[in-house]
Amino acid sequence: MTPSITFHAQYSDSGTYRVMYDTTERKTYLATTDGGFMDVPFHLNGASFVRYDFHYVPQPGLRACDVCENIYRLHASLALLTPPQKPADAPIPIQQPEDCRLHVEAGAKAEMEYRANRQRARQQAMQEMNEPDVKKIQEIRRLNNAHAQQMRPRGGGQYIVRKSGG
Repeated sequence: MTPSITFHAQYSDSGTYRVMYDTTERKTYLATTDGGFMDVPFHLNGASFVRYDFHYVPQPGLRACDVCENIYRLHASLALLTPPQKPADAPIPIQQPEDCRLHVEAGAKAEMEYRANRQRARQQAMQEMNEPDVKKIQEIRRLNNAHAQQMRPRGGGQYIVRKSGG
């Protein structure tokens, strides 16, 4: 099993992104999801670049002194990675959508009217919801009566035999 080594760029939002170093160009690139690469940006998704780091999982059975030597070499490799240059101007902030909500000043007469109308509409809606539906009640009664008719014995119970004492 070979040791697992990955280099990554860390950003201020705790995001980490895999990086690659091109020895011929002596330049650091960010690995993309489609298998390509791009220049390492200073600002990414609203966060700014913090530092380069690596993740190292040594192969099992490796002596501690060899692991330490490998980590020393990985730190030396980190020095080759070129950090992105901070831009001279700040990034353009993302425009927020315009707030179209109604703004009413506190204590104003308009606010009082608005609240009163809203409360009146709430009360009317609650009253309509709680009103009994006469048609529904009549239909339920009709169904209950029909069901009760089916349950009654025919003939008024003349064939019911009762045991008299004895």
